[in-house]
Amino acid sequence: MRRHLAAHPQDAAGYEQLALTLLDQPERASDAIEAILEAIGLDPQRSDAHYFYSVLLLRTSQTYGALQAINEALRLDAYCATYFGYQAVILNTRRQPEKALLAASAGLAINPDHLECLYQRILALRRLQRFREAAVEITQLAFHYPNHPVTHRLLGEKARRDRQPLVAETHFREALRLNSTDEAAQDQLLELLLDRGEHALAQRDYLEAKTCLREAVQLNSTLAVAQQLLQHAIRATLWWHKPSAWSSSWKAGMQSRWQSPLLKDKLLVVGKALIYCLLLPFLLAFYLFSALLDWRHQQQLIEPTPTDIWFFSGLIWGGLVLACALLPPWPPLVWLLVVGGLVFPLRNYWLRLQQGQKRFPLGVALLLSPGGNAILKAYSLLGATNAANDCRGFLAFFGVFLLLYQIFRPAGQRP
Repeated sequence: MRRHLAAHPQDAAGYEQLALTLLDQPERASDAIEAILEAIGLDPQRSDAHYFYSVLLLRTSQTYGALQAINEALRLDAYCATYFGYQAVILNTRRQPEKALLAASAGLAINPDHLECLYQRILALRRLQRFREAAVEITQLAFHYPNHPVTHRLLGEKARRDRQPLVAETHFREALRLNSTDEAAQDQLLELLLDRGEHALAQRDYLEAKTCLREAVQLNSTLAVAQQLLQHAIRATLWWHKPSAWSSSWKAGMQSRWQSPLLKDKLLVVGKALIYCLLLPFLLAFYLFSALLDWRHQQQLIEPTPTDIWFFSGLIWGGLVLACALLPPWPPLVWLLVVGGLVFPLRNYWLRLQQGQKRFPLGVALLLSPGGNAILKAYSLLGATNAANDCRGFLAFFGVFLLLYQIFRPAGQRP
């Protein structure tokens, strides 16, 4: 194009074409303005040149100059609906909805199904709080342009205002399917998904909450609220939170039934409360266990699944050692418990060797270090004078450390 202009420097249409080429390159807006001004200087009667000049000025936030340029285009060609539509765009940008409404109506008088004029008329009516008239115009837009992304976005906004979130969500999805860069439709779909996710969390419908919030995170991965709500929904669906969910639902059921005026309902609540009190120690123990698993899950980002046999076997073995510490000591049983407990750290050490980590096991290193002697001396001071109590104390310490090892075991030691 520049070669053509070098050969024909008086070609106004050529400069106009050059400006159009540069129009969609924001970093070259000044070059585009320079080219269109050259076209206007060569032929001031070209209405299209003034129109394109108006577009360039508005894109650089020069609204007053853009309005003057489009007015000049309309002076040269007063029967162009496109010019009236863009005049309405500028007036809506300048927060002058009354004038924008007049400009859009003038354009529609020339071309009743002009897309820009219809859209700008709807925007102006909304800003004037004339929502019923805007709804009629949206229907008209949908009739002329049923498969346009703007149509579906406006229908979604209308459905949302009419408190029809599912209908609105359908239209926003269709708008994004037709135009994946429609930020307005994306933002409103995101708000709907967050609302649905929060409502599902309040209703303890965690699967629905996860579905909505995952999609919200996909739409905007930097939104902290969506990330937090999604993590909450994920934690609530982990298998070790099932007793907690059951406890909450049971308490909610008792509270709602207690509001009943019938005596039998109140007696039923009293009976359930007694059963709940009997189960309370077990629930507290499970709360503690779930808190430990939550910590492990957050720190290591690995969910201990019910099929993780080695993990739960270690926990069960540690509990068994603690239980046997309450019984009279029997040497074969003590040796069996100790050897069986050592299987778990030795197995993990073997896995580390296979992964190329050749560090010595922490337990053996501690035993051979000066700190190990200090621990043994402290234990001898706390221990009892007879062998039976000393054996029980040893099993208790061994069981506690085995449980702690299983819970805080690094994720990299898993096969």
